[in-house]
Amino acid sequence: MMVKNISLNVEIVSLNIQHNFLIPEEMNVDTAMSLIVKTVSDEYPGVKRAPGHMNLLLHAGSGKILDTKCSFKQLGISQGERLILM
Repeated sequence: MMVKNISLNVEIVSLNIQHNFLIPEEMNVDTAMSLIVKTVSDEYPGVKRAPGHMNLLLHAGSGKILDTKCSFKQLGISQGERLILM
């Protein structure tokens, strides 16, 4: 079975930037969010994640918080959609 990846545009509010991420559509939101935060932390060394800080991933079109236990496919998130990381 071939893994289908989707390209998502993620706005990182704290840095006022946007990045595109290629993410397997079957990956759950929590795993993807952790990898996005790690990638941003590695790319911007001055950015530190505060202990105990919880990130939220929102759908830009609806403003709804994505359920971290669900996959992007389960949530109906598809190619090219815009998300907001807070």
